[in-house]
Amino acid sequence: MTTVTFLGVGGAMAADPADNHTALAVRHGPHLLLLDCGPTIMRQLERVGLTAGDPTHVVVSHQHGDHSLGLPMLLLNRVLFWPDRPLAVLAVPSVLTVLKQLTHLAYPDLGRRLTQTVSFVPLAEASVQPLPDAAEVTYELAPGKHSVPSWAVRLNFPGGRSLVYSADTGPAATVARLAAAADLLVHDTYYLETPEPWLENHSSAEQVAALAETAGVKALALVHRELTDEASAAAYVAAAQRQFSGRVFAPMAGDAFTF
Repeated sequence: MTTVTFLGVGGAMAADPADNHTALAVRHGPHLLLLDCGPTIMRQLERVGLTAGDPTHVVVSHQHGDHSLGLPMLLLNRVLFWPDRPLAVLAVPSVLTVLKQLTHLAYPDLGRRLTQTVSFVPLAEASVQPLPDAAEVTYELAPGKHSVPSWAVRLNFPGGRSLVYSADTGPAATVARLAAAADLLVHDTYYLETPEPWLENHSSAEQVAALAETAGVKALALVHRELTDEASAAAYVAAAQRQFSGRVFAPMAGDAFTF
């Protein structure tokens, strides 16, 4: 069984609640993967009954602060209170360099204690690979369409189940190919209405739904939304249903999806 918990579903200007930056916690057997790690990650974990000691992996999609600024706090708590639990921090090499610099700037005194328990592991950008320290799970990356390089990730689990997280992106054929026949596509849906082309560093509900229909995914979750209240969630779903024939939902922070 694999469970995806939506720690947050909003964008960089997260509101309602203010700690609603998009992040996912993916539980598979003994492994707990964080997909992105924004500035309020400690509160997000607490809200769903988790701690900084629970994740086994952290995957960071790109360097923007609403996806990365929580990492130093997570690592500080990790080495102070759970020093015997190994943690792999994963990103493409360019983002991994930024994460190391960010951590050093925030807590340069962690030094040796950090290197004893935390490994910074580069992700391969061009092929299906086993997830470090979780070989039964494989991953594959695809570049998105954003204002800085951002990477979507596909996780393949035993039994043929699959999850794709788009991270921040406008509509991208690369992400559609990555999501082909996925059980669940979790996609950036910042806009309720389709924006002008020059704003397409994020996606609209109808754009995401059309991409999901083309990719043949089974279920679609709309995240990184500009509007995160329940009434707006229903509007996002209604817009997506005009283009997508599968299951579509706009999760609230704390909601979970189980394969």
